Amino acid sequence: MKKNLLSLVALLGLALTTQAQEIPVPKWFDPIGQEARQLVKTTPEQEQEIKAQHKNLRKKIATVQKDNTLDKQQKEAAIKKLRTERSNYYFNEILTPEQSTQLKTIQKAKDAERQRAIRDRKKQKSQK
Repeated sequence: MKKNLLSLVALLGLALTTQAQEIPVPKWFDPIGQEARQLVKTTPEQEQEIKAQHKNLRKKIATVQKDNTLDKQQKEAAIKKLRTERSNYYFNEILTPEQSTQLKTIQKAKDAERQRAIRDRKKQKSQK
């Protein structure tokens, strides 16, 4: 897991250095939402495939949630796995390499923004 994370961080670092253009980051960012798709300029065909995959994911999640043989942690793990598989499919199968790079750059910037907000909240709480 740590190897994969380090590889991803290295890849994102490389992507950031190769991606020179500034990409605006929306205030609230859904990595697969409409706003993100507009930023990376998805085609109508890509839009249809994303919508189909999203619908398929919702059905799979509903199936997992209804499965009484799984406990809460197992359900959460299964749903997390489904979402990861979906994201990988988007990045590797639907989006072009350029779009994937743009989206990963946006996600990295948004994650950094989110981390700053968390640190700021913790700092404010500790000052009270």
